[in-house]
Amino acid sequence: MAARTSGASVRGSSSLGADVLAGVAVVFPVLMLMQMMANGGIGGGLASAVARATGAGRWADAQALVWHGVVIAGVMGAAFAAITIIGGYALYHLMGVEGPALSAALTYSNIVFAGSPLIWIVALLSAALRGAGDTNTPARITLAGAVILLPLSPALIFGWGAIPSLGVAGAGIAILVYYILATFFLVRHMRSAQSIIKLSTAPLSTRLFTDILGVGLLSAIGTVQINLTVAVVTAAVGRFGPDAIAGYGIASRLDYIQIPLLFGLGTAIMTMVGVNLGAGQVQRAQRITWIGAAIAFAFTELIGLSVATFPHIWLTIFSEEQQILTAGASYLRNVAPFYGAIGAGMALYFAGQGAKRVLWPVLAGTARMMIAAVVGWLAVTYFDAELPSLFKIVALSALVYGAITVAASFAAGRSHHLAISPSA
Repeated sequence: MAARTSGASVRGSSSLGADVLAGVAVVFPVLMLMQMMANGGIGGGLASAVARATGAGRWADAQALVWHGVVIAGVMGAAFAAITIIGGYALYHLMGVEGPALSAALTYSNIVFAGSPLIWIVALLSAALRGAGDTNTPARITLAGAVILLPLSPALIFGWGAIPSLGVAGAGIAILVYYILATFFLVRHMRSAQSIIKLSTAPLSTRLFTDILGVGLLSAIGTVQINLTVAVVTAAVGRFGPDAIAGYGIASRLDYIQIPLLFGLGTAIMTMVGVNLGAGQVQRAQRITWIGAAIAFAFTELIGLSVATFPHIWLTIFSEEQQILTAGASYLRNVAPFYGAIGAGMALYFAGQGAKRVLWPVLAGTARMMIAAVVGWLAVTYFDAELPSLFKIVALSALVYGAITVAASFAAGRSHHLAISPSA
């Protein structure tokens, strides 16, 4: 949900030039880090806890878990807002932008991250609903958000009628408007009689916090690793200039746009696995895991092969500048053929959350980070590797990441454990 709504808003900035594209490109990994931590990390821990509680018939725990999620959302949202607003200048400068590009990054970042608590609340309330089996309400809000943002974002960026042109700030304001509305509608729904699970205050319990964070914190570490990898690779690309970083930002945004699509599949896998394990149906949870992973692999690999063969179909949506297109095409031709490994890994990650088994995402993510970020950075800075070579290293990291995940899952199955060793 988050990637789709933020992507819709950012897309409106594509006609503002390379400086704005470069500025938004360095903010995007940080924004996605927070959104993935909220949705797939801590949110996954909450959804998993709710699913297991409902599967075991512990409805009082399921209800109380919602309020515990709201408390966590408030704390995490405030922390992200403080860190990014205070430290944004140093962070984005370190990631390779300066001058007008840095100014654009700060403008966009400060507006978006001021709404961090709302982003976290939307993520965790949606996660609680999904864990209880209600995927329709979060999906309807996501769809409504896309419908709102598609016209609102360009209107705020370029101006329309009585609305003044706000430039890149308009993209940030559009996202903020979406989260204000999403929070309102989620709270209203979960306070109504129609909601499958209610939002109400409850006594705080260490046991329930542990149930959420036991899965959520380890999952969040996996999301940190992924986004730290993206941030370091972005900084390495930044050494080739603003056109290169703009092209990479456009191309790699396709990676993120797949996330909400996989998120829908993964949420179903996670909920079904959690409920079945809560009810003691271990073999059925296994079958759900591997069928889901196969679907995710086929879907993402088809996308990857398509854009690797015809990269300009995607890239020219955002820019017609030749140097930007060249950098973006290089990324897609090298990395996109390995999207299937990432897709299967994400499916296994969600299954692992449902099973409360999240060690392997950290290990697989560590291997991916070491190859893409560490080896990639060293190759560029100390061995004068060219941009295509850096992207080949990123592709290798995706392949290794997927291979470790699948191998660990098969090994777990052969040793008569539940074969759900996930990857983030």
